[in-house]
Amino acid sequence: MEKSLREKIIETADRLFYQHGIHAVGINRLIEESGVSKDSFYRNFRSKESLIEAYVRARHEAAMRNFFKVVTVHDAPRDQILAIFKDLADRVQRHGFRGCAFIMMLAEYSNVPSLATLARDHKEKLRTEIEAICSRFSGRSPHTARTLCVLYEGFLSRSAVTRTPDDREALLEMVESIIRD
Repeated sequence: MEKSLREKIIETADRLFYQHGIHAVGINRLIEESGVSKDSFYRNFRSKESLIEAYVRARHEAAMRNFFKVVTVHDAPRDQILAIFKDLADRVQRHGFRGCAFIMMLAEYSNVPSLATLARDHKEKLRTEIEAICSRFSGRSPHTARTLCVLYEGFLSRSAVTRTPDDREALLEMVESIIRD
């Protein structure tokens, strides 16, 4: 099935915003690289901010699809948690990884309440899903989930700076110690 113009623009924005930063990418470049006309762009997005909102929502949806894909492979909750972190450790090793797209967007647009809310909502959704998994094996699921989320976010940040195999090992050892009986 062919992608809609809106989807093409969002995909282009996703690639360019993540690679170069949102402020660095202008509307004209988005239009040119999307292969759409200016009229088509503005029929789909009234402003760059509305495109940024669509980009962040699309990033959230893709991240949650990936999260559930990783989790549903395993039945045991501890295995699900470990799989989440193994997936994270694998993703940060991919070519072009620059850090968390939500944090990068927030660094540029923290003064735009709607965008800040989208970033917070994404992080909160991740926490609640991890907490739901933790509730199946831990009597302290809120605390365990918060601890795991702090570890998750810290690893994302550190990996934007340095990606060493030792960090992966340390991450997985910490996760295993947190979720151990």
